[in-house]
Amino acid sequence: MLSEVLFASVSSVLLGASSWDSRTLIGGSLILLAALLSIVWPGHKAK
Repeated sequence: MLSEVLFASVSSVLLGASSWDSRTLIGGSLILLAALLSIVWPGHKAK
């Protein structure tokens, strides 16, 4: 699932559908962080 996000992001930039800017990089980083945290702490629930 995580590789799909990376592949879609990189391919859209390479094909010219989007561009790299700080907003895109921060948003992508937050999505990846959330995905990684769901793997590391699968049973952790917010209080």
